[in-house]
Amino acid sequence: MLTSETKDRIESRKIMLSIYCSGNPSPHLPKEQAMKTRTGFLAVLFTVLLAAGLAAAQVDMPYEVPHVPVAATTINQLDETFLVLWHLSPPEDWHLYSDRLNDSGFPPALTLQWPEGWSAGPLQWPMGERHVMKGGILDHVYFESVTLLQEIQVPPNSFADGDVTLSARWDWLVCRDICVPGFTQAEIVFSRSKPSHVDLEKQAKAWRALPHPVPEGRLEFAWTESTVTLLVRDTELMEFHPATDCIRLVDAIVDGAREGDTLTLRVRPGSDISTSLRGVLQLTKPDGSFDNWTVDIPYGG
Repeated sequence: MLTSETKDRIESRKIMLSIYCSGNPSPHLPKEQAMKTRTGFLAVLFTVLLAAGLAAAQVDMPYEVPHVPVAATTINQLDETFLVLWHLSPPEDWHLYSDRLNDSGFPPALTLQWPEGWSAGPLQWPMGERHVMKGGILDHVYFESVTLLQEIQVPPNSFADGDVTLSARWDWLVCRDICVPGFTQAEIVFSRSKPSHVDLEKQAKAWRALPHPVPEGRLEFAWTESTVTLLVRDTELMEFHPATDCIRLVDAIVDGAREGDTLTLRVRPGSDISTSLRGVLQLTKPDGSFDNWTVDIPYGG
């Protein structure tokens, strides 16, 4: 007999996985390679369902079932504005997915019922790492703890009765040689009366990890009918992490990382020219430091 909690977990996995099974496979890959990627995803799907079934049946598994702890820190920036730092920590040797274009997984998803009159800004995702696997599968992932930022607006008099405590649910997928889905419940407390105990160094690190707008005059680019070339001077290594709505690329694995200050990306024939080259550009500078820039360049410039 399955408990209501187990049924809830399985149902959430079915919903999230159905989203990724219903779309076109690997939009940045050629047809033949896309089919390999779909095969790879089906393998991931199989291991996910297998893990869920074994866990539900309480069968011994060959590894410790992973769990992703989630903690929330709130900072009252102004009277009606809070900054939330969501800290997600995958187990050692497992990874979570970022919100960039992924072939075999999906990013953590937040479910939280905000009180009436409250409004939440979008989650701000830090830069992930390119993760290339056999079969032409490209993901953008987090191998270590990751902090997502979110701005919250609250109406006046929200704290007339004291602090406000909310319950958040995070659905996630963690992978290594297999993938396991799950969810974590986390409490988040908003307070104006209590000071926020924030590690300023961690807060600054989380802010630096976010992509930022391109500084004026720093990025040069040129379009042809089938390519776009990016140039950033005084750069030793360039990586492009496509967004999910990026113009379709021929091969983001081959083209998406290059030593030097120039990166040329091939565009798939027949791509919708109303879309943009959209994603994040990571630059490694000669001193070893990084810059992460948000890129949104309309087709043709």
